Amino acid sequence: MATLGPLRALIDGLEADRERWPLWLPVGMIAGIALYFSLPREPAPLAGPAAVVVLLLLAAALRHRPGLLAVAVAALSASPLSRPRPPGSAGPC
Repeated sequence: MATLGPLRALIDGLEADRERWPLWLPVGMIAGIALYFSLPREPAPLAGPAAVVVLLLLAAALRHRPGLLAVAVAALSASPLSRPRPPGSAGPC
């Protein structure tokens, strides 16, 4: 399993910089704002609360396995719903 080497290195680096995680909060907020303004139309009213509930449940289920949590968050961010679509294309959002 040579493919887990880079993932393990990423996880180890994130855990080593745990005290700097709050510094990434503005970056995450700016990314969320950019994602919001890149949407072709307003998201459903329950989309935000539903995403928060899913991520909280995922974090609670995987709290003792930070590697799996990182993989799960990466998989969610790579889902088709998170990809930008060309203008005028039909989609679930």
